[in-house]
Amino acid sequence: MSVHINRRQFIKGMCAASACAFTAPLGSISEAFAAVAKNSLPDGLKRQALKPRAIVNAVFVRLPTPWWMGWPGAAYPVEQRESELSISFRSMAKDVGVDLLIEPKFISNDGEAKAYCERLKANPPDALLVVLHHIYLWGLVKMLVDTGIKTIIYAPVGTAFIGPMHTFSTLPKVWYVSSVDLEGVRQALLAIKAGKLMRQGRLAIIRGNKEESTKVEPVGTEVVTVPVKRYVEEFNKISPEAARVRALASAYKRMARKIVEPKDE
Repeated sequence: MSVHINRRQFIKGMCAASACAFTAPLGSISEAFAAVAKNSLPDGLKRQALKPRAIVNAVFVRLPTPWWMGWPGAAYPVEQRESELSISFRSMAKDVGVDLLIEPKFISNDGEAKAYCERLKANPPDALLVVLHHIYLWGLVKMLVDTGIKTIIYAPVGTAFIGPMHTFSTLPKVWYVSSVDLEGVRQALLAIKAGKLMRQGRLAIIRGNKEESTKVEPVGTEVVTVPVKRYVEEFNKISPEAARVRALASAYKRMARKIVEPKDE
């Protein structure tokens, strides 16, 4: 069976469905949506609330200078390369849409690694980016991986041979990159961002007569089931001219790549 609705009815229905999806323990739908709209941008819902940014910490693992990265294919002054990589990573994070926090001091021994691990456990980020600049410091990388935080390992050519590659690339929660470029790191950041959005996501299913909320593992997306009767009640409360309906429409308009229809009126 098909049902025809006009544009105003569609926007109104989207507003009601969004309100359902925003409910926490399925409290007052109107109050939940109003709270979001209250904290919105002037012309729409607050985009940051809809798309939370992932936080990624980054740390370099190397020996103190004077020291030169001298393996064939990867010979460079390590401090200069560290600075260049930091600039590239910050630009990449901005482009991808994640918040990158680079540790100002590199890690070179067990004591520094343990102290940094404790800080990570006290305030865990969504992921950790580890850049290795010495072939004999894989033990420090293992300490960081053992925190249980999702870890992106970037091991430039000259820091990793077959042994570490086989060991670390098969570990859970590890994204291993050994390359002359940074494309693998970019892909990892995109994956971390996608995972964050999925864990923060909420889907509304309108059916039946029972209210319930479940999480879909391992992605962590919450699925909220809202009774049809309740949805209809919320639908009937909403006016197409209401500020929150206009805010929702403005948010979709602002984020759209191209608008064919409808027009503002």
